[in-house]
Parts: sequence; structure tokens; C-alpha cells
Amino acid sequence: MSPRSLAKRCALMLAIFLILYSACETPEHKEERIARMYCGYCHAFPDPSLLDRATWDESVLPMMEFHMGSTSMNMIARIHPEDIDYVLSSLPSRPMANAEDWQLIRQYYLKNSPDAIYTDHPEIIDTLKLFEATPLKNTFEPYVTFLTYDSGNHLLYAGTRLMDLFTFNGSRERIDSLKLKSPPSWAVRQKDEFVVAAMGIMDPNDRPAGGVMRITADKKLVTVIDSIKRPVFFEQHDLNSDGREDMIVSAFGNYTGNLSVYEATPDDWIAHTLSATPGARKTVVRDFNGDGKPDILALFAQGNERIVLYTNRGDFEFDETLLLQFLPVDGTSYFEVVDFNNDGSFDLLVTNGDNADYSMIVKPYHGLTLYENDGENGFTEKWSFPMPGASMAMARDFDSDGDMDIAAISFFPDYEKAPDCGFLYFENQGDYNFTPYKAPYTTVGRWLVMEAADYDRDGDMDLVLGANNFRGLGAAQEDYDYWMENKTALLFLENQGED
Repeated sequence: MSPRSLAKRCALMLAIFLILYSACETPEHKEERIARMYCGYCHAFPDPSLLDRATWDESVLPMMEFHMGSTSMNMIARIHPEDIDYVLSSLPSRPMANAEDWQLIRQYYLKNSPDAIYTDHPEIIDTLKLFEATPLKNTFEPYVTFLTYDSGNHLLYAGTRLMDLFTFNGSRERIDSLKLKSPPSWAVRQKDEFVVAAMGIMDPNDRPAGGVMRITADKKLVTVIDSIKRPVFFEQHDLNSDGREDMIVSAFGNYTGNLSVYEATPDDWIAHTLSATPGARKTVVRDFNGDGKPDILALFAQGNERIVLYTNRGDFEFDETLLLQFLPVDGTSYFEVVDFNNDGSFDLLVTNGDNADYSMIVKPYHGLTLYENDGENGFTEKWSFPMPGASMAMARDFDSDGDMDIAAISFFPDYEKAPDCGFLYFENQGDYNFTPYKAPYTTVGRWLVMEAADYDRDGDMDLVLGANNFRGLGAAQEDYDYWMENKTALLFLENQGED
């Protein structure tokens, strides 16, 4: 039989199978098949049980339909006029699903979703005594966007939504301030200068209004790279061993965005796009495979949420390997690279809790997760803890007993049932067992960012929490009033050395 005849016979057999299968398929099975076909195309497939029926119906499904190319004037009306062209360019030119298929998708989600989502909070009976809290009150408005500690100069740098860059010394005194042109998201001190990522606009948008700038010793602002879509993080490394530091920029954007490497040349920067997708949140650059070249580990936290390893092959060529993929409702927010089991392979500590998009309900599957590396970059979940709205977690040996403990913050805690869980501490008991602690004194702010360092230089790890006291987004007016009454932008947690 000729190859062409064989191909025709196979095609005929497949057609017969599909006809017979369709004839035997129940309406419920068809709805699920169609939903999985479309809703697992761009990201991991979300099960209907993850959200309540009203949230699917009123918020998520209309947004899903829009993302699949169904032009809706109601949806377009919500988009800023300066964003519309960028948004439309990211959508299919025609609907991905016809009217019949879309109706089947709606039926599948609305039939199989629960009336409500319930969140049970584990009982935390222990109160943290390891730290002593010192609030930095009434020094500036509590709208902190980033914190980073300069261990060489023993200085803390803080950015704000109001476009400030502040410097604090070891005595928690503000010793310098600078007003920028847009909210800063990250900064690195280089001798007498700063390199700063400025978002342009902090709220979700697709305008290339952000950039990376240099602040000179005499406080002049010099543009390094412009026209970036909401850059939220950057790192500097010599990726091609030419003696110049290149720049890896996480342009989060909204509908559009990218993770790009900017090659430093004597005259300019050459952009190399690693991924032309939104949601680039953070990178870790190191030689992960031991070949002498720095690789890039990246978190994408929008839509197709995932952690990806970009292996450096030289000349700005990278192999892309998907390490972990998350659901679009997971709200992945942060990660750290830590070797928890001391086997020489990097493990991952991941938080998921971003809750500001289309499904702003308290989610029981938000929290912290530890993934163990099998030595070949295969990852298995070893520990998790529910923490609605988790925004950041840091692994350090806080109690100086030789293992890694965890400090975590939440920007979207369950203010109705667990308002005192905006900060949690987990003491490592060994073998992936952790004892959780609450700290009631941390309710004075809505914590977006955190930094760990030995601020008082006494040999143990301290913490500082940064508040971004947004009104609403799950918080009641009385919560907001309480935060603004205390007006604590920074809360220093000084390690007392024993618990």
C-alpha cells in the first residue's frame, strides 16, 4: 500500500471514529471536551470548582470570551483609550470559538461550579516572640512599592507609589529622598549612583511608559532604557562575558508585556526578547547547569502563570524549559530559590495570592508551597500552607538553628475571618514540617513587600515590612481607617535572638 493510500485510510478511520464518538457522547461530556479544548489552550485548564458560579458568570467568563477574540464594546469601554490598540493587538483577529462552542463552555462552567467557595483557616495558636516590632510612623504615606537592603553601605532603600525613592540608615532615620517621574519598582546602588526601574504607571496597563533610569551622584535622572511596559524588576549580569553588564528586565504589562534581555554595547542596548507574554514578575540569574554561563530563572504571573528556566547557550541564545505551571486563578506572586534539603539542587518556595484581577474572592488554594528538585529539574510539592492573598515569602535561618525558616506576607488576607494573618512566620522543625506563628502587632498595615537583612548588625536576620494601604480590594472601610490612623509605612521586626 502506498503512503498516500495509507494516509487516506487512516484519515477515513479517524473520521469514522469521530462520528461514532460524537454519536455516543453525552451532552455533559461534550461540554467538558469543548471547555478543555479551548480553556487549556493558552494556560493550564481551570476546573469549575475553583470559583463560585456568580464569579464565573459575571466576571471570569466575559473576560475569557474577550480574550478569545469576541469583541465586546462593554469590555472595550473599560480599557483606557491609550491602551486599546495594544490590547486589541494581543487578541485573536476573529473569535476562537463559534457561538455554539462558546455556549457549551458557559454551560460547562455554570453547571459544575459551586454556589460559594469556603475557606477554612488552620488554627494558629502560637504568637511570635522572636521579633520585636518598631513601626516607622508618619514619616511618609504608606504606599510602598519595593524594599531592598544595601549590605555594603548598611542602607535600606524604599520606593513609593507616589514616585519617591527614600534612603534609611541603620538607625531607621530617613537620610535622603528623591522625587522621580513615576513609581519605582526596583533599585540597585552602584557606587554613588542608582539604577532604578520606573513603572510609568503602577496600575495594570499596556502603555510603554516605563523604563530604566540612572540617578547620578548629583541627583540627575538619566534614561538608560525607555518605552518599557510596566517594568517591575530587573537584574544586571554579564551574560556574554564581554566585560559589560547586560540587563534582564521583567516588563509585566497587562494584556501585553515581555521578558527581555538588553545587551550592553559601547553605543546602545540591543533587545533580545525571551518571551513576548505579559506577567514577567521576577528573575534569578545564576549558573544553574554548571557550564560557566549565567542562566535565567523567571516567574510569569499573568494568564499562563509559570516558572521557566532559560539556559544560556551563548550569543544571547537561550533554551526554554518549563519547570512549573500554575492555574490562572492561582495568582502566583513571588518565588525564591533555596536548597531546603541540602542536596545541592535548587528548590523553589512559591507564593500565590494575587487577587486583584477578575475573581476577587477569598481563595482556599492561595498560600505558600515548597517544591523539591529531584536533581534533574523535576519538582515535587513537599509542603504547603493556606494563606489567602500571599504576596511574598522569604526563607532565612531566622532562629539561627541551622535550617531555613519562612516569613510570609499577604496583601489580600481574609479580612473577615482572619484579619491577623497578613504576616505569618514558619519555624522549620525538619523534614518539611513547619510550626506557624502569628504576630498581632502586624495588623497596622497592608503589606505588599518585605525585606530580610541584619539591619542592626548583631548577627541575626531582621525583617522590614512595607505597607501599600489600598482602600477596598477585600478590605472594609474600617480596616482602611485603622491603617491610616496608624499610618505605618514601614514596620521593622528586630530579631531578639531567641524565641
